[in-house]
Amino acid sequence: MAKTGLIEKFDRAFLREKVLTSEVNKTPEAKERGKVRLGMNQLVREVGKSSDIDLILAVERCFLENDLAEYANSKGMADSLAAAIAELGSAERHVQLVAEGRQR
Repeated sequence: MAKTGLIEKFDRAFLREKVLTSEVNKTPEAKERGKVRLGMNQLVREVGKSSDIDLILAVERCFLENDLAEYANSKGMADSLAAAIAELGSAERHVQLVAEGRQR
């Protein structure tokens, strides 16, 4: 490896990024976000415990659609989320077919 000093520059940049991330996580907004995420985690657990497959799938759809709208920062990520949403649609249709079969 050539001695260009680039590895050292990356090391310093990573260290600086780590320090800044640590500081950002101490802001009031980051602390509030942490509380919101803990609340969402609890809600997801409650949904799972409900054993309500329609509710579970609806919440999964919410997560996927939110991630697609808010966090998809590349074509690959957007395509992956879109595929997951399509597969979820298939699961939703199958649940509906099973439910209709039980009603007969």
